[in-house]
Amino acid sequence: VQWLDGDATKAEKSFFKINQQGVPLDHTELTLLYSRQCPNSIAARALNQRGTGHLQSAKFTPENKKEIETIAVNLHNCLFTPPLMTNTVKSPDHLPLAGRSAAATSLSLLLDTVNLTNGIAGTVPTSKENAEELIPPDIDGSMTVEFLKKTKKIIYRISSYETHDDMSSLDLHPLVYFYSNGGKHLPSSFLAVVELMNEYEKNNTFHKFTLIRELFEDFLVKHKDFVQQVSRHVRGQIKAVHKIKAFLVFVAKQIEAGNTDDGIVANLQASGEFSFLKVTVSEPKTKQEFTSGVESKVVITHELDVAKRCQVCNARVPNLGVSFDHKQDKKLDGTGDAVNAQFTHHYPG
Repeated sequence: VQWLDGDATKAEKSFFKINQQGVPLDHTELTLLYSRQCPNSIAARALNQRGTGHLQSAKFTPENKKEIETIAVNLHNCLFTPPLMTNTVKSPDHLPLAGRSAAATSLSLLLDTVNLTNGIAGTVPTSKENAEELIPPDIDGSMTVEFLKKTKKIIYRISSYETHDDMSSLDLHPLVYFYSNGGKHLPSSFLAVVELMNEYEKNNTFHKFTLIRELFEDFLVKHKDFVQQVSRHVRGQIKAVHKIKAFLVFVAKQIEAGNTDDGIVANLQASGEFSFLKVTVSEPKTKQEFTSGVESKVVITHELDVAKRCQVCNARVPNLGVSFDHKQDKKLDGTGDAVNAQFTHHYPG
């Protein structure tokens, strides 16, 4: 306890000074504290708390509070359910997009998700005044609602798990994009996909993506360790996110240009940006007992091999993201019989 003469501003500055000594506050903690009345921080906390807890401003209108809570619950479910219960992946149906909700890094991941979907640079504010210059405080809750709506739109592009019928969803397979061969969740990869989907949203290029989706995802599965190599090569989560996103864009452009798998690898290694990538040909020997990573790899390899394929774009469809379509359109007298049905992504292209 420290006695201070002065107003709340002086007390706040003293608090930050004291807490920067010893074990300093990390970037997420600083951002959330400095920008605690700004819509990005309020939205991230609402998502992390699944719509519960005290919203930052008592002046928010009841309507906006209710909408913030509703979207937060919806998005939390979409990101963190089904819950990841063990370290061993035993089923593709129990893989949350964003990993464990109770993970120490979950709040940081949610703040980055909100920032990326709202086009906010990942800069760390140096003071409350600096934070509010970057993003004005939310007075009545309306800005927080808009931030959450933009985040919801992008997350729904990734997965239709929560709604089951959102026809804008690409139904990205978690095992292709968000988990390593050993079953470890990859936060930087998740955020890179969020950033990529946000770019596709701005440029309206989702259809273009579906035309190369099968080859694109097959490349990611075959060279699963490339994303982890990219992440390890760059220090700092947001820098790694941007680098992984650049890697994904590079691979997509190579496929659009008609390059083969070997050609893409050669072009990556010949580029100045990704010359550090190496194809892994063998794995180190382990102990006689199976580790959770080995067990997970057996399940993941099998599930990726036998995964359902969209009958339009031929890319993998997660079990919880299956939609159905008419082979012959209803407008052309297509019937509702089983012979005319095919399973697809909600947004097959």
